[in-house]
Amino acid sequence: MTQKRIQESSMVKAEGERSEDLAVLWLKAEPAVRAFVAATVWDAHHAEDVLQEVATVVAKNYDSYDASRPFPPWCLGIARLKVLEYFRANSRDRTTLSNGTLLALESAAQNIAEDHLVARRAALQACVRKLRGRQRQVIEMKYLLEVSIEEIAKRLATSVNAIGVTLHRARTNLRECVKLTLAETAE
Repeated sequence: MTQKRIQESSMVKAEGERSEDLAVLWLKAEPAVRAFVAATVWDAHHAEDVLQEVATVVAKNYDSYDASRPFPPWCLGIARLKVLEYFRANSRDRTTLSNGTLLALESAAQNIAEDHLVARRAALQACVRKLRGRQRQVIEMKYLLEVSIEEIAKRLATSVNAIGVTLHRARTNLRECVKLTLAETAE
């Protein structure tokens, strides 16, 4: 393999990892951003448009995000700016919110998101404890020990595809278990 192909391969891999990191962070921040936008932009269609604009700006500016700081507040700051842009563009609407009100709503959305994350994290921990056999072993290696899929396959003397299937099934089981656990606690 030439040096140029090695560099291109490394760049593609790094880009994929960056995209995966962004996706994970956005999944955690999105409920708070959605709640904030819905609380400030009362038209559901416009709120969805503003949310999409926020997601686009977050994705475009992810390289400038300081990973030493919490991600949801960064996204909420972008959302506040997008909401202000929305109000400026639609100034003929009779109702607008002050910057102070927007900051208070942003803070409330962040607190709701943090409470939601605590509940989800507790449910996930309980569900991981319920996993058995290979699924639990692979999940622990991948997410607790941060072992690559290739290395897990090597350690367990199986194929990368088999590990991928096991991870997929384990994630599906965990997703369903968390959903059920949260629904039970909400009742």
